[in-house]
Amino acid sequence: MFQLLLRGGNTAIAIPTIRYTEQNQSPLTSTPTKRQRKSQKLAEFREQLRRRIEEVPDSLGPSSESSGHIMRVAHARRTHLNWVAIRNLAPGLIAAAVASDELRGASALSLCIDKLKLEGD
Repeated sequence: MFQLLLRGGNTAIAIPTIRYTEQNQSPLTSTPTKRQRKSQKLAEFREQLRRRIEEVPDSLGPSSESSGHIMRVAHARRTHLNWVAIRNLAPGLIAAAVASDELRGASALSLCIDKLKLEGD
């Protein structure tokens, strides 16, 4: 990776850092594309949402459809679903979330069974 700065008289031109991929050695500018920026913002949002759920674990309802969506968004692309602190999760909500496309890559799920919301409770 390098940066080139051209100077001439009273003028300076900065050329953005250029990186080369390992596969085809084609140059990539360091300025992220619109799609990359959106992807980065989504990843940051997921992380903030996940941390907020851990900070206020009672904020999710026991079996609402929206709670399932929130869990899938917050934990998408994670390999370990650490839901120990989260209370009021019904088994059906957990099963639906884990079976979703967003959480397909998860290989571990941690729960505290004392905090599960069982049907009829």
